Amino acid sequence: DVALFVSVDDTGPEIVYTLLADNLGPDPATNVQVTSFSPPAGLTFGAYSASQGSYDDNSGIWQIGSLASGLQATLVVSATIEPGHEGETFVINDITISADDVDLEPLNNQRNATAGSTNRVNLPVIIK
Repeated sequence: DVALFVSVDDTGPEIVYTLLADNLGPDPATNVQVTSFSPPAGLTFGAYSASQGSYDDNSGIWQIGSLASGLQATLVVSATIEPGHEGETFVINDITISADDVDLEPLNNQRNATAGSTNRVNLPVIIK
């Protein structure tokens, strides 16, 4: 059973997405990949770090490979807000994990990610 967990940190100057691929077992998972993780309009994905495999923001695919039972892989991606999109909400729907093996619990294979950017509006400071 592979499962996907997604968290979003939108409290800083960048939006940081963390994806956790988890093999809950009982067997090893082969050809594990996460799909549909592409930046929505108004965001540009920047640096990423994958504990296993490789990520392509053009295709939205994180190729993980094999994942032993009980092990996890993590992908962390930072995103910047494009000019003119400050204050918007950014949604990535249907981020999906899959493997070549039988999945005992498919309900934990798909997630959405929502980030808001309302805390990043630059306001002028007027000193009197």
